[in-house]
Amino acid sequence: MHNAVVDALSHLGVRHIDMPCTPDRVWRAIREATEGGGTPLWRDPPRALADVPLRGSAERPEAAGAEI
Repeated sequence: MHNAVVDALSHLGVRHIDMPCTPDRVWRAIREATEGGGTPLWRDPPRALADVPLRGSAERPEAAGAEI
């Protein structure tokens, strides 16, 4: 149940609610997230991932001479 509540609020940036998951704690987490105190809804991926090939766009490793 606790994970379901955190998952339901994740779109607001909520990542944690102390247990037990009382209505007051849920309401406080929603208020803090919507008043700008929460985590941003989107972060750009790290630069290190810029060189990672997209799925299906690279050759198979066998074709590149890699030993599998």
